[in-house]
Amino acid sequence: MTLRVNFDDLENKGTDSGGDIIYYYNGSPFTGIIEEYINGVLVGESEFTDGHRGGGQRDYYPNGQLAEEYYIHFNKLEGSYKRWDESGSLISQSTYLQGNKIS
Repeated sequence: MTLRVNFDDLENKGTDSGGDIIYYYNGSPFTGIIEEYINGVLVGESEFTDGHRGGGQRDYYPNGQLAEEYYIHFNKLEGSYKRWDESGSLISQSTYLQGNKIS
């Protein structure tokens, strides 16, 4: 089971060599999913390993609909990047390789 924590429960421990924030949870580098809420509504989820962002990243509209989904690997976009409108219709899709858009 993947550990899921609220963004407010993490400690910022500086930045990594790529400029992204390193997060700790209960005194250790965080591995799991960070959930971010605004006024009790889930607005984002970010996967982290050993304190560093990596894996699936998801942002949501206030109505709960997925707004965008993409993947980060070593601080760069990797693989599929998708955006939806507030009604759930896919509006764009791209593919990235090591941070470079290839389609």
